[in-house]
Amino acid sequence: MSHELRTPLNAIIGFSDLLRSGHFGTLEAKQREYLDNIHDSGSHLLELINDILDVSKVEAGRYDLHEETVDPLEVIAGCIALVAVRAGGHRVTVDSAHAGPHVHLHADRRALKQVTLNLLSNAVKFNKAGGSVTVHTRVDRDGSFLITVTDTGIGISAEARPRIFAPFQQADPTLSRRFEGTGLGLWICKALVEMHGGSIEIESEEQVGTTVTTRWPAQRVIGGVATAAD
Repeated sequence: MSHELRTPLNAIIGFSDLLRSGHFGTLEAKQREYLDNIHDSGSHLLELINDILDVSKVEAGRYDLHEETVDPLEVIAGCIALVAVRAGGHRVTVDSAHAGPHVHLHADRRALKQVTLNLLSNAVKFNKAGGSVTVHTRVDRDGSFLITVTDTGIGISAEARPRIFAPFQQADPTLSRRFEGTGLGLWICKALVEMHGGSIEIESEEQVGTTVTTRWPAQRVIGGVATAAD
């Protein structure tokens, strides 16, 4: 099923990219607009399909971790680069800060990337123009590795927080009409972090911002190698 859904969508996205590049000639403004809509709609649908397929794998116990030694700072830098265009369009700045020794994790690289990318995407999407997103990383006193994503966005009400990890829901039902998404991102993050023996915590205040911390257990931390800044 995964192949049957993803392959035609990737073709749609790929061919629309090729046409948008101007390789086959200059486009008129209306043609460009329609191609942008095709590309954006295809990309959005692919994201939804990927989320739903990942949920089905996790629930069926078929999401296998492929564990290796991973540099979390490298993964985070790659994720920041991926959200940079969207962040720029929202006039939101994204940066990172690391404290302490440079450690590695024994983890599934794809899962770590997906968790980080989901949290960054949410932080940008639910932010305000002129806002900021910062990823803080450090080794905690108990030896666990913390990745904290802090934003200056719209925040989550106290009443809505119990629902934030429920699948197919956004914290505020009215947000589904204002922001695209399945409401699966945080559910997937929680599942993937817990598969590593870790945990995820959220602190938020309406109209002030949200802080999400993923804790990766000490037994998965390999290190540390001191950085030039240490």
